Amino acid sequence: MRLIVIPLIALLILKVSGLVGWNKEGEEILLIVFMAVISPVASTVTQMCQVYDNDSRYASTISVLTTLGAIVTMPLMVLVFQMVM
Repeated sequence: MRLIVIPLIALLILKVSGLVGWNKEGEEILLIVFMAVISPVASTVTQMCQVYDNDSRYASTISVLTTLGAIVTMPLMVLVFQMVM
């Protein structure tokens, strides 16, 4: 869900908002924003789990899995972005 559904909702919001026309480099700016949305979870989550004595193994597993998933989904989502915008 984090790597597919949320980016598609964000893409819909970016498309409907009309922000691409506000600047001559609007599409490039929105692509940068979209790249932030489709990126995997931050590794600081694991560090925060260690600091606050939570399950850091589980957090590191999620971090690794989202990073591996992003290897596949990021190029696909950028392709969808380029087709929609």
